[in-house]
Amino acid sequence: MTGKEYPFALQKAFFIQIEIGRTPDLSDQPEFSISYQVKLHQPEDHPRRLQVNVRATSDPESRLSFTLELVAFFECLTEAAAQDKKQIIEYLESRGLFMLTPQITQLLSLLTSQMGIHPLAVVHSMKFSLEELKENLESAD
Repeated sequence: MTGKEYPFALQKAFFIQIEIGRTPDLSDQPEFSISYQVKLHQPEDHPRRLQVNVRATSDPESRLSFTLELVAFFECLTEAAAQDKKQIIEYLESRGLFMLTPQITQLLSLLTSQMGIHPLAVVHSMKFSLEELKENLESAD
């Protein structure tokens, strides 16, 4: 991670969807995979606000299935930053998403421990594919 300063500040983050299921024969250390989907929205009535939705899902056919969706609001500290789509993507790739994914993994660990399963430690590559997000931003110009 570089030492670059970005004109964005996280204002708040909260979960809007929490679904978790398990089969009765779930072992202590179930195997699962996790995928992330990221969406970005800039409301017309508040152009300096970025809404970022991060959804983590597992395979619905696995013995442990879950969907967790987190919404975060970032404030653009300058008008220019709100218009600079390239800088928005760069910020999300280098810092923004890294502030959000620990909340998802911590909640998943807490929920599984409360279910009587050894708390799951989610290990992921911390690489996000934002190609679709980039395309959406470019088509919005």
